[in-house]
Amino acid sequence: GRYGVALTDLAQSLRVVRIGFQPWVRRLPRLADPERPFDVGMIPVQSMLAAVHVSDRSNCARRLGDAAAFGLWEQARAGLLATVVAREANPPNMRRLAFERRFDGSTDHVTRFSVNIDSSDHAHNSFNASYSAEEFARVGFVVSGEGDQMMFGPDADVLLDEAFAKAYCFHLAAPSHGHANQVGLAFSPSRKSHDRVDIDGTLWIDTIARALTNIEFRYLGMPDYTDEFHPGGRISFQQVAPGVVLIDRWYLRGVAPGKGVTVSVIDPIARSRSSAIETGGELVSATWPDGRTWHDSLGTLRVHATTIPGQPAVNAVVALPYTHYRATADQYGDITIPDLAPGPYSAHIIDPRLSELGVAIPTPLKFVASRDATFRTTLRVPTAEEYVIGR
Repeated sequence: GRYGVALTDLAQSLRVVRIGFQPWVRRLPRLADPERPFDVGMIPVQSMLAAVHVSDRSNCARRLGDAAAFGLWEQARAGLLATVVAREANPPNMRRLAFERRFDGSTDHVTRFSVNIDSSDHAHNSFNASYSAEEFARVGFVVSGEGDQMMFGPDADVLLDEAFAKAYCFHLAAPSHGHANQVGLAFSPSRKSHDRVDIDGTLWIDTIARALTNIEFRYLGMPDYTDEFHPGGRISFQQVAPGVVLIDRWYLRGVAPGKGVTVSVIDPIARSRSSAIETGGELVSATWPDGRTWHDSLGTLRVHATTIPGQPAVNAVVALPYTHYRATADQYGDITIPDLAPGPYSAHIIDPRLSELGVAIPTPLKFVASRDATFRTTLRVPTAEEYVIGR
């Protein structure tokens, strides 16, 4: 594309970077014409594992593939930089979802799923880390207090920070069947400490699209009994427009201790009473000032609501418990609820008279929302009188 750059008389050179390509660098001549164009032609790197010279890595053990790993790290940094620039140079307005999944112990069975639209108005960032790379290296990624835990993950700014590169060691990850056509850059702390929870993980890069795909990591230094709960996280990147890469999905998985159990206890009681918990979010949509838009692939619920006699239940209100999702039936009894985060849901009927008493009318409707899929069903809606009589 065509870009404009505001230059001053002090500018001496121009450097352009893009993931998967060799950096383009030119010395700037004295510009008699400030509108004079520069044609930038970038050459793809033959391999995402192009070697670079490595120095000042005394905290990490030497590995055979160090040079290739840092070549990949330089490419990853170019992709991370694009994420930061896209967010700051031309920030879009974003709609975000926040969710929480609670599981039955360490299994994958969801016992409670809550979703809410982010309360921030005109958000310009999807996921952002709470601390800097230097602070994470000092205090860790999990903070505990009074039986509760606050878990954190790295964002693009943290990974770009030189403090992160100094605190972690890098090596090429083993190939993974779940990451076809991708190469992984694994990272782990250069020094381990018993007084903080750290992370180790892998940053995956698509070698065909030449783009960041996601970061997967696990927490190190948590109590031994939490291992079976697989504490960790995942942060995904998505190109939402040409040259614009944003974090579109993220989650952090931890351990919710049972009643009367603290996270520092290591015994069978703590294991049996605890359960896995995931908190995270999704970028629903992004809108730029020039009118461009992007929308995530989420689920949709379509309900045809009828009265007990079979007539359209006009103005019936269907709500999904523990979420912000609700909608009102039109004149035909049809209800549509879009932008459903993937997961299990049930449905309630909201009657104004009963809602004043804090009572919702339950329904037999239970379903699982999937991406780019619409769940269709018919639902019988009783009146408040019919519900009370039935009770």
